[in-house]
Amino acid sequence: MSSPIRHALLALALLAAVARVASPQNLVSAATQKNPSPPAASPVMVADPLGRQTPAGTVMGFLGAAVRGDYGRASRYLDTKLPAERAAELAQELKVLLDRGLTVDLGQLSRKPEGEQDGRVGKDRELVGTIESDSGRLKVSLVRVRYGDQPPIWLFAPETLHDVPNFQGDFEPSFVEQYLPAWLVH
Repeated sequence: MSSPIRHALLALALLAAVARVASPQNLVSAATQKNPSPPAASPVMVADPLGRQTPAGTVMGFLGAAVRGDYGRASRYLDTKLPAERAAELAQELKVLLDRGLTVDLGQLSRKPEGEQDGRVGKDRELVGTIESDSGRLKVSLVRVRYGDQPPIWLFAPETLHDVPNFQGDFEPSFVEQYLPAWLVH
């Protein structure tokens, strides 16, 4: 056999061998041998739609909803089992106390999902600040809670919410505010 014909036959044989090895069935078979089964899907943690993953997110979200007068939404930042209407009233009362009695640098609130983990207030607790009034001291704190398989969120703590009505009378509207339109005061 002459050399050019022999080279052509060898080239055809090589091409046929490569084509058989690179066939779609062989490529799929090779891929499944390397990865016999797809990796197990890791559970996806969905971000809280209200931004309550951090203490700062909870306080800012609460204040944003309350400033807009959306106390129904603001009540979703409270750790309470009260009926919706009463929870919204409690959110409004808390907003008044925060506006009138709490001095806090919002920039200093923790932006970490686990909070500051300050040993003085306990694990999964965060102290926002203290309100001083004639009725005493109200510690405004948050608690980190988990519902079912959802990621943990921060809410205003039940201890804080329990005392809000007791402090409400200390922060009644001033003489001037009583005569201003509601839209100007809120």
